[in-house]
Amino acid sequence: MFQDKKIFVHNLFENIAGVYDIVNDVITFGFDNSIRKKVINCLNVPKNAKILDLCTGTGDIAKLLAEKYPDCHVVGVDFSEKMLNIARKKTKHLNNIEFIKEDVLNLFFDDDTFDICTVSYGLRNLEDIDKGLAQMQRVTKKGGYISNCDLGKPPKIINFFFKFYFFKIMPLLGIIFHKNKKAYDYLAYSSIKFPSKQEFCEKFEKMDLTEIQSYDYMLGSISQQIGKV
Repeated sequence: MFQDKKIFVHNLFENIAGVYDIVNDVITFGFDNSIRKKVINCLNVPKNAKILDLCTGTGDIAKLLAEKYPDCHVVGVDFSEKMLNIARKKTKHLNNIEFIKEDVLNLFFDDDTFDICTVSYGLRNLEDIDKGLAQMQRVTKKGGYISNCDLGKPPKIINFFFKFYFFKIMPLLGIIFHKNKKAYDYLAYSSIKFPSKQEFCEKFEKMDLTEIQSYDYMLGSISQQIGKV
């Protein structure tokens, strides 16, 4: 359905950047910010840490990290310049954060650069999830942590309503807010083959990560996995 994924996804986010934040608020019923706070609260962040947030989008996770840990330096990376420009505007008051346009699958950072590496709702957009995870592991110091947060696989009864919402209601919201049904069709369809939390934990084990933990939010519709490098 979505050919030339990298080009398609890049154009999609460039196109919806201006309404991305408000639509996120609507489709999560206003819970998106509280979920992000829970996500970063699960991280074991050392003093003066260097933190990398991949597929940072409009920078909400990076912003929360920079605000909560003012002694740390946070770097947000994304391949959409329009999304990054919004992130920069939202963080003008912070001097411990920067945003860089970069391909997540080919990061220019040296090995063992960061103490924490996070990604939220981003791995689904990569052409190769395992390569993305390998890049996260490569740039994270030994003893540091990587974190993934994305749509989860809720129990069957909840999953019925979850699928109905994502496949039927969300595309309509896309039309209402941006006249762009395809963008929100993509979000729904990209969840079909996306790994479950159990599969992500297995991937982390194969990467030889330790202290693997998994957390569920919004009745399992959102899930986070953390592993120690």
